[in-house]
Amino acid sequence: MNPTDPLAQLREIHLPAPVSFWPPAIGWWVLAIFALFCLIVLVYFIRRQIIKKQYRRFARKALNRIYLEYQSQKNTVEYSRQINSLLKQVSVIYYGKNSVARLTDATWLRFLDECGNTQAFSQGVGKVLAFGPYSQELSLSHRDAEELQQCVDQWIRKHQ
Repeated sequence: MNPTDPLAQLREIHLPAPVSFWPPAIGWWVLAIFALFCLIVLVYFIRRQIIKKQYRRFARKALNRIYLEYQSQKNTVEYSRQINSLLKQVSVIYYGKNSVARLTDATWLRFLDECGNTQAFSQGVGKVLAFGPYSQELSLSHRDAEELQQCVDQWIRKHQ
């Protein structure tokens, strides 16, 4: 060791300890909590949408079952009664009992037209729903029954 050499008196460089993985910094905790919150909100809304649309699937299956029963029995009064009942049930689920349960005749058909954005109920084949379920005999051709079936199916899929 040379006393005149100042560099010889220096000690070796000591590197600091590596940054540990745990515990994370506060920013990572905030980010993790925010991501968890976003995930919970996303799952909640997706689940709500699935449940909200589930009644439509059940209604369409019931509609197909009603049509198959009509095709085998050809009872037009019962067919119109079941269609009307199904539409009432779907409407009560979506719009609430207070706004739908009291509707009959022309007001019921206008309600269906407004919600389905159509004229098929008050001016088309859907007119049969105003008087058909309450009559003793109903004349409904096979073509009209198919058209009514399509009209109701479209209403179930697209009503708002």
